[in-house]
Amino acid sequence: MDTSKEYIKMCEKAQELQWIYNNSDRNNGDILYSKHGIDVYSDCFDGGEMAGKDFILIFRQDQLIEMISGSRGVDNISSPIEYFHILYGFMKTIINKYNRWINTLEKVYLLFLMREEYCKIWNIETKEWVGL
Repeated sequence: MDTSKEYIKMCEKAQELQWIYNNSDRNNGDILYSKHGIDVYSDCFDGGEMAGKDFILIFRQDQLIEMISGSRGVDNISSPIEYFHILYGFMKTIINKYNRWINTLEKVYLLFLMREEYCKIWNIETKEWVGL
């Protein structure tokens, strides 16, 4: 699980995905980041523990894959082979731009989801998602 500062910033700045998360129920196992550190959400959290904290969901690989499989761009894929070809083509495209920076699959899947679903790429210098 990627908990690097860079990945946390990518998750924080993925406002479209954070909005979805903030407007839905939290699930056991959600990885949450706040100024107090990293917490794993469980039903044992009570309102007092969460009050006054601004949480950022740190997307796990399985959550990203689930979002990708339900996104408009990937919904019509007919087979796992076709999905692999799309992901492989994406990897070939970004490998030159991000090759020294990408070191986890969470970053790969988040980059892929934001590009395919929201037409945004990560700007390493400004640490922002920018439109294509």
